[in-house]
Amino acid sequence: MAITIDNVRTLLQQMGAHIPALDAIIEESPGSWQLLFDDAQLLNLHFLDDESGLELVAVLGRPAADQELDVLRMLFCFQLIWRGGNQPRIALDAPSGSLLCLCQISPSLINTVKFEEAILAFWIQAKTLTDMVSTGLPPPMPAATPDSLHLHA
Repeated sequence: MAITIDNVRTLLQQMGAHIPALDAIIEESPGSWQLLFDDAQLLNLHFLDDESGLELVAVLGRPAADQELDVLRMLFCFQLIWRGGNQPRIALDAPSGSLLCLCQISPSLINTVKFEEAILAFWIQAKTLTDMVSTGLPPPMPAATPDSLHLHA
């Protein structure tokens, strides 16, 4: 089924009603939107050039000069972990520019509940990576619980 601008508009309107953290949806031009989460994280959503799907883009910022190498190493590790599928990619917007996080949404996810889930998952990843780039620290590990620990003899 072909993806249309009207399909995406409808999905975004429905999503805005379900997600309290989504503060604004701005249509910049036909086929291009900005999504503002928690008055802080801005995501861009637009059709791919061949209109075969959608792409999410988040600007992560620039690390401090003294932390740049460490941050780039951490992002490279994440990139290796995320290989394949609809996983995020890390890029630079220019040789000395900001770091970007990009993710394609395949046509099979559009018009389903998974569209909303994909955008929420990307927002959480982008927010975590933006914090990491600004502080130079890796994201916190989830707390270990007794249920998550396994002892081996």
